[in-house]
Amino acid sequence: MFVVRSGADSPTTLYSYDLAANSAATVAPMAMASLTPAMLPKSQIVTYKSFDGKEIHAFVQKPPNYKAGEKYPLILNIHGGPHSAYGYAFFHEMQWMAAKGYVVIYPNPRGSS
Repeated sequence: MFVVRSGADSPTTLYSYDLAANSAATVAPMAMASLTPAMLPKSQIVTYKSFDGKEIHAFVQKPPNYKAGEKYPLILNIHGGPHSAYGYAFFHEMQWMAAKGYVVIYPNPRGSS
């Protein structure tokens, strides 16, 4: 059996899974060889209030060595839409920008899927 796995802090990887031996082996590792696992911190989920009090959902991706209290450049990455939404998935561009030292906020504005 083959399994494709991805997460917010891990890019898509293809595994072969031996059901009889109950073991998995990597077939195709993460495509972004320039990003090591140490450079892939978990994104944070935040919410904030819109002008009318409605809650808006967003993700924040901080640099790998983020230190509270220090200043960082910020990138606000807003998706097109409305038939789109950021979710609990790996977004290589957010991880790449964070690895370059940026804090990245990527919200799901009102009207997102």
